[in-house]
Amino acid sequence: MSGEFIRSLAGIFVRDFNSMNEYQQMLFISGAQTVVRKCAHFFIYSVLGLLTMGTMYTYKMSLKFKLLTAVAVVFLFAVSDEIHQIFVPGRGPGAGDVLIDTAGSLVGIFIMITISRCLSARRRRGRTGV
Repeated sequence: MSGEFIRSLAGIFVRDFNSMNEYQQMLFISGAQTVVRKCAHFFIYSVLGLLTMGTMYTYKMSLKFKLLTAVAVVFLFAVSDEIHQIFVPGRGPGAGDVLIDTAGSLVGIFIMITISRCLSARRRRGRTGV
């Protein structure tokens, strides 16, 4: 599915894509699919990191412990996802994918920390009337 999507977009946005021969188009699409899929994993895991850290805020514990727990949970999920791919035909595990997934989750975790701090500061200002 992503190949046809990329082919459609490339036909519109990539200069000379339509004048490339079929092999050149296939090479372009193959490279673009890798980038699109890695970006999708990064984005999805950033959402997972954001939601995991949001869940951690429901517990009374230090920010450091919340952060470490959220990172550990998402990291273990990324590892289990790669282990699962051993059993999927045409797929395989990759340590690089775990790193991309974990990096994405860190972005989401830090977005949630920023949101939480902004909300806390807003609540404090509301109480003081400033």
